[in-house]
Amino acid sequence: MKYRILFGILLFNIYLPFRAQPGTEMEFVKICLQNSLAFSPPDSFIYTPPIQNPDLYYQYALKHQTRDFEIRFSVWPLKEFIKEYEKSLNDPGITLLNPNTYHKNSAIATLLNISQIDPNSGMLPELVPFPKNAVKQEFNADFGASVFLPVNSEFSKGYQFALFMVLHKENQADLFIIFLGNKKEDFDQLLLKGFYALKFAP
Repeated sequence: MKYRILFGILLFNIYLPFRAQPGTEMEFVKICLQNSLAFSPPDSFIYTPPIQNPDLYYQYALKHQTRDFEIRFSVWPLKEFIKEYEKSLNDPGITLLNPNTYHKNSAIATLLNISQIDPNSGMLPELVPFPKNAVKQEFNADFGASVFLPVNSEFSKGYQFALFMVLHKENQADLFIIFLGNKKEDFDQLLLKGFYALKFAP
């Protein structure tokens, strides 16, 4: 069933070389093409420029035309890291982490950044993984998870709540998609509109 997923930081320094400057809609389309992503902007949302902040780098955002609700997209390509990792396998003097393992720890670090929850408080909600077959069918991804949480950071300025979603495709990219709002009823009514806006192309 298509909708069963819907209901169901400090980022690693190794990501930093891919921090292209956020910009126009056409630049985001280029990022999507370079990383084999399918992007379908939802109705009633318009482009809003990314805001520079120390918590999470993102390249693109959409804001609802009449409600205080926003969707932000952060794309982290893996292809160049995979090449370096594969080279390192033939060099006993170099040990690199497999880039396909970055996404879970990076997601947790991002949650800490955008929420500013004390990591020792035990209050950080846990990511809830999507069913493997469903995330493959609905996003063409190898892993996906989401969590709803209160937020209080420069990244989330002006918003009280976020639904954070992470998608990962082996050897291709990690995607962080963040829905921001101030009313829980807006999440109930608007989340579905943008839930499948960005996915990995078949």
